[in-house]
Amino acid sequence: MSPVEKKILLLGKGYVAQAFAQRISDDFPWINLTITSREKPECVYFELEKQASWENITDEYDACVWTFPVYDLKLFQQFFNQKKSLFKKFILLGTTSSYNIDYDQQMIHEQSDLDVEHKRYAVEKYLLQHEGIILRCAGIYGPEKNPLNWVKQGKIKSPPQKYVNWIHVSDLVQFIVHAILYGKMGESYIAADGCPVQWQAFYDYYKVRPVENKTNSKKLSKKINNQWTLEQLKVDLNYPSILLGQCKS
Repeated sequence: MSPVEKKILLLGKGYVAQAFAQRISDDFPWINLTITSREKPECVYFELEKQASWENITDEYDACVWTFPVYDLKLFQQFFNQKKSLFKKFILLGTTSSYNIDYDQQMIHEQSDLDVEHKRYAVEKYLLQHEGIILRCAGIYGPEKNPLNWVKQGKIKSPPQKYVNWIHVSDLVQFIVHAILYGKMGESYIAADGCPVQWQAFYDYYKVRPVENKTNSKKLSKKINNQWTLEQLKVDLNYPSILLGQCKS
């Protein structure tokens, strides 16, 4: 039996939002989607910094999904308090870089300590206190966002032994939809495939040699275990590891 139709507002028109929109008609036809944008004429005009544009959001929705980074707590509070009555659920996409790392290759899960100095911390804390939902995302890859190209272009600054946590954009769409369906108010979840991979393993698997980069980052790496999220949101991954041939040269 198909789920009851859901009316969703998608704030933003970036990579994730576009992938979300593309999959809706095929995989989630019961979702009625409205998208906002700063410049796309086919979308509802919305720009957080221009409060007059907020008046374009007038309908009631089963969920609002905020897809772009937000750091200005005061502005976010103003928008949220003005519009929250229109949304049954409010989901903010965050980043797994928000977690505090004390030592290299530390195992991280949904209840791990957060970095209070992170520029997203204040907004996320406020939203959780007001029954919003946070979905923190690992490194996103997929069509037109190919880590193989980053390697060949010399964009990888991390040492080969560093672990990276990934989520294919197709699975991220599933995480978002399931957060709408099953996510609990005031809870935070992690969108990741749960299979952290060292860059060296990535190079070996895809038979590529990284371009020498003398500015290698010394940042600590982490390993994400999001089994709890997978169970709570009933997610069945289509791409359980980046080492399964999902990248094409």
